[in-house]
Amino acid sequence: MEKRKNSALHKWGPGSFSIEDKVFSWSVYNVWRNYGPNEFTKKYLMSGADQMNPRMMTGRIVADMIESDQEQRDPTLEHLRVWLPRYETQEYEIEVPFNGLTLVMHLDGFDLPKRCECSPTHAALGCDFHIASENNGRYGKIGEYKTGVLWNREKVEKWKQLDWYVLGVHLKFKVPPEKIPIVLTWMPTIWKDGESMPRPTGEIENFETRRSMRDMLNIGKDIMVAWREIETHCAKENPF
Repeated sequence: MEKRKNSALHKWGPGSFSIEDKVFSWSVYNVWRNYGPNEFTKKYLMSGADQMNPRMMTGRIVADMIESDQEQRDPTLEHLRVWLPRYETQEYEIEVPFNGLTLVMHLDGFDLPKRCECSPTHAALGCDFHIASENNGRYGKIGEYKTGVLWNREKVEKWKQLDWYVLGVHLKFKVPPEKIPIVLTWMPTIWKDGESMPRPTGEIENFETRRSMRDMLNIGKDIMVAWREIETHCAKENPF
């Protein structure tokens, strides 16, 4: 598993983002595109670290449970630990060059693509690997866990985080985008009066989806547009 220390993925506030580094993460893109310039400035350019809100704390608890894979005293968390889909690698980080930038993304779960070592002649005759279905792991698999807010099929199909991840896998492993299975796993939560944060209900819903080469072209174009917008914004915020 590849790790990037002190990347923009894991920090907010001063030092977590530098336009000069030309490192662009999904989290930075997401804040810029979905929350706007003011929130971007607050999170990445102003002094003082941003604080986790209660919903983020719930997500962190679930993420730690998945990563540790240790038996939980809380019966709901233990139910999730046992029944959530798992992957060969949890917390997989990808860095890939892209048009002068370094794209950084953090996959909750990832099955690495399998490579066949047989000769072209053997492959043409139909070895078991080549005639197996696309879902046998040949092209890898991306897993994403979500808690809290409602997820449905329409939202999953439009969610650009998955486009980012497929682009990263495509660039790093040269896998056709449309061949890469994606599973977004949603764990609904409930926030009862008097409790400090929402808690998982124990329900699990898996949404399977894919992305096309056209999706890759579109997200690649918007990544560059967003980066140029951020460059302009940062120049205005810090002109010296």
